[in-house]
Amino acid sequence: MTSAQVTSSGGTKLSFTPPPLPNRGLPKGRARGGASRGEMCQTTAQPLTALVPTQQMNSMETVGGLTISGSPSLWFYIPYSLQDDDLVEFVLQDEQQNTVYQTTINHDHLASGVVGVPLAAAKTTLTTDQLYHWYFLVYCEKDNPIFVEGWIQRISIKPELEHQIQQATPRDRIAILAANGIWYDALTQLATLMRDGKPNDTTLIQDWESLLESAGFEIGSQPVNQPNR
Repeated sequence: MTSAQVTSSGGTKLSFTPPPLPNRGLPKGRARGGASRGEMCQTTAQPLTALVPTQQMNSMETVGGLTISGSPSLWFYIPYSLQDDDLVEFVLQDEQQNTVYQTTINHDHLASGVVGVPLAAAKTTLTTDQLYHWYFLVYCEKDNPIFVEGWIQRISIKPELEHQIQQATPRDRIAILAANGIWYDALTQLATLMRDGKPNDTTLIQDWESLLESAGFEIGSQPVNQPNR
């Protein structure tokens, strides 16, 4: 993973640079959820969306990205106002299709908008270079979920890039991560700034929209909700 130079804070739009895809078989991907057959989830202008980049590999669309964290967070846009009995579930599997983490997301921490799923609550950390397959499912109707799925891979980085990230300002750190294709960490750090710092800061909102647009998303400045804990 090579280093990318970034101008000082506020000097450039945040932009994601897709990394090379892993050189082995990737799990299936689905960035946007379709309508449930029973139509129990209300019709919305935007579908359930995994805020994860998509790339074309041969004739297949792959949905996934990189992290340098052993316990990263994954982010999803939920367009629905969920009822008390609607189940939301996250599942993470390793390359052998063993479930390493599964959780039901508490509605107390969930509303229409962007929600994060932190893996810090998992009993294990991601192993470097292993491909993991995740699923995010919304059950407005029992046994008939609307879902998205994709992959995540933890990588190691060169010491010079690690030093550059450590020495950077929070905003420049996000830009460096994004420019080097480290999607999950870039989005998490920006979402954390928006949620915990200044959610109405116009500069952060512009950064959020720019980063998402650079990865092909047009959901606007949706509220960033507290992750499940």
